[in-house]
Amino acid sequence: VTSATEYRDGFETSFPGNDWIVSTTNSGRVRRLTTNSPRTGGYHLVMDAAGTTRSLNSATICLDLSAATNLNLSVWAKEFSDELDSQDGIYISGNGSSYDKVITFPSSFSSYQEFTLDLDVALAANQITDKSTVFIRLQQYDDRSVPTDGIAFDDFAVTGNGLITVC
Repeated sequence: VTSATEYRDGFETSFPGNDWIVSTTNSGRVRRLTTNSPRTGGYHLVMDAAGTTRSLNSATICLDLSAATNLNLSVWAKEFSDELDSQDGIYISGNGSSYDKVITFPSSFSSYQEFTLDLDVALAANQITDKSTVFIRLQQYDDRSVPTDGIAFDDFAVTGNGLITVC
């Protein structure tokens, strides 16, 4: 749901829809599931691998934040015995091709935990000055399926003062 001062997605409607771009390698999967206890509602976004080959999974959204200030990112996540790899985390980009990690997950977070970020500070720190195309990427890397490996995401939100729209 998009409004004047926020973008929120609890992954309750069809995914990826028009807002998200999903990418996987090898046997990677990015799925909207009801199993394994979503945080709220009936669904959450789950990333894992169908086989035993290491796979990189991501879900990326592009937001136009140029008319907004006091921007904050919030997303809830949990891992399923996932060996956390350096590629796991939340990333931002100003061009959609080179990404900077802005949230690194802890070594263990088997129940839903909220991850928050002052997006204004993160954009400035990563020299993203054109806020008309800000890409935010949720990412996971591993080689097994849930519940042996994987990460689930729920209740994604970008809030601020001013207009926030999908690119």
